[in-house]
Amino acid sequence: MSTLWAPIVVVMIVVVVAAVATYVSRRHGGTMVAVHTVEVVAGAVAALSALGLAIIAVTTFTNRQVPLADNVLSEAESLTEGNPCPGTASDAPLYCAGTVMNAPLDARLLYLTAMALLLAASFAICWAIYMAARHAVAGDPFHRNVIRAFVVAGWLALLGGIVGEALRSISMTVAVRSLPFDFADETLFYVSIPWWPCLVSLGCFAMAAIFRHGARLQAEAARLQKETEGLV
Repeated sequence: MSTLWAPIVVVMIVVVVAAVATYVSRRHGGTMVAVHTVEVVAGAVAALSALGLAIIAVTTFTNRQVPLADNVLSEAESLTEGNPCPGTASDAPLYCAGTVMNAPLDARLLYLTAMALLLAASFAICWAIYMAARHAVAGDPFHRNVIRAFVVAGWLALLGGIVGEALRSISMTVAVRSLPFDFADETLFYVSIPWWPCLVSLGCFAMAAIFRHGARLQAEAARLQKETEGLV
């Protein structure tokens, strides 16, 4: 039954988003359902990114745990082979089901900082898309706020994505090295530098350049129209 919940949830989300977008579009007396859909989805994802940061902060410090990615997870499982999940009554760091429980404070702070940077990048990208759709609906698609939003999103995607992923991998390694096993302190220090932030930031900067060029053309068209009206 658990495998059936995923498509059901996806269908429910799609139906809700479509209904909200259609309602907003009709309320504004327009027919731009697709643009309203983008606006609703981008705004919802931006809100979820902010909510996700609060949830991660609570779980990181309340449950004192650091989840592991696949590359670090294989190393942790090799260290704890033959050791099932122990009881959680002890305050010592322990490994269980892909997570280091009772992780040290430095590992948790690194993990929280990493997720804050990654979620900030996600929020900025979604907010830029939301601003573009909102101003398009308002009839001013080349507003300067849209350009600024994409520039900020590009820098946050580049810096936040690279630094965030690097800190996340470091926090996982620090958490694994805190495990009370003979070879835990010999775990290789793993640092991952992703490539996706470069592509995402390039796309955001390209969008900013496109909207800036559109704003320039719009300003020139308005100037020519005023000059033409003056001649008439």
